[in-house]
Amino acid sequence: MQLYRIANGIKNCFKVDENAVVNGETGEVFDADYLDQLKMKKEAKVDNIACWIKELEAEAEALKKQEEGFAVRRKRAERRAASLKDYLTFWVGGENLKLKRSEVRWRKSTSVTIMDENVIPAAFKKQKITEVVDKAGIKDALKKGETVDGATLTEKQNIQIK
Repeated sequence: MQLYRIANGIKNCFKVDENAVVNGETGEVFDADYLDQLKMKKEAKVDNIACWIKELEAEAEALKKQEEGFAVRRKRAERRAASLKDYLTFWVGGENLKLKRSEVRWRKSTSVTIMDENVIPAAFKKQKITEVVDKAGIKDALKKGETVDGATLTEKQNIQIK
């Protein structure tokens, strides 16, 4: 989907090159030198790049919504398959069946069922500790003039494209 007419030259600033450092996620390399050397007025270049950014952000948002939709569909399919397996387990009752398009077989396994976690001896319990940095708390403390070892406030300029 293309929202804007973007100069073809602009879109050639990403490439895959065996001799360059490649982005591990996309396999692409951003070539700023290429954009610098493009013969185009500054306003036209900025406008084309800004429009491409808006187009890419819209595409990313649409893909994110599709991912969420696929996750819902995947979970629904997994639940349906589990329900049908439970039904077959009850209905077939351990009988092996070799059919034209499928085969239903059984194998034995063992699993532990915990009936009351509170009475399990400590020797069979593991502790799981998660530690995260409270960036919001640190930010508040630094804004109040407090010193927090290992952290500073950094002012940034964030680009806004409309």
